[in-house]
Amino acid sequence: MRSLPDKHEVNSLQSSPRLGSEQVAGGGSAFRQADQRPQAITQRRLQALVDNSSRVNRLLQLQAMADAFVGSRQVPQYRQEKAATPRNALQQIDAIQKKGIVQLKKVTVRNNTDTYTSGWVTSESQSTGVDQGPQDEANRVQSIAGGTWYGGHMVNDRLGGHGGHGNIVPVTSSMNGKHKTIENAARGKVGNGLGSYAVKYDMNILSRRDFNFGNGDEVKNLPHQFYQQYHYRLKNGGPVTTVNGNVLDMFDNNTLQFI
Repeated sequence: MRSLPDKHEVNSLQSSPRLGSEQVAGGGSAFRQADQRPQAITQRRLQALVDNSSRVNRLLQLQAMADAFVGSRQVPQYRQEKAATPRNALQQIDAIQKKGIVQLKKVTVRNNTDTYTSGWVTSESQSTGVDQGPQDEANRVQSIAGGTWYGGHMVNDRLGGHGGHGNIVPVTSSMNGKHKTIENAARGKVGNGLGSYAVKYDMNILSRRDFNFGNGDEVKNLPHQFYQQYHYRLKNGGPVTTVNGNVLDMFDNNTLQFI
């Protein structure tokens, strides 16, 4: 890379008589518009490169971005006078990122199924738990909404329900416990398969909604209202008895809190 001329060289060039005026007829002098000596031409080219370098242009762009961002967010503690230099723009962006203003949390629940059934089962199956993906989703909801959240089975895994997104939705700890009332009753009818009954367990999601938080965080497509029931009959057939649960709502519209 070629280096800029040092200060001594620049001063020497500027003080040379050849850079000043030239004599013209009548004893007067006229200033040249531009010094055409090779050294002077090189100096001007180097200065133009500095003025138009990509780094300077990029810093100026960052300055404009920082000014526009702070103005659009309307956050009082970050409202500042326009920064005068590209360096200020970089410092401003760094400060905003460290404060977390631009790191809004948004989660869209992946599950889109509202009706579930175990089908007729005659014994409990092995518990499979919750897959990592749905559990991570529940953890992200927890980080936004607070409290304790789990990946909740819509069909209990001991009744054949799997642990993937198609059977798991984020639920509060309280709602997870409320689901167990009907789930455990259904499981009790079949037990280890040595009893007389077959059972069919149903779960319905009655309502979903988007929850927007005051700080801009958001959880979309979150089921909050559920209805369970189970049916049982003798293994070899016969009349079917249905046991209905209650409508369970995970969100209290009066207190605006998850329960």
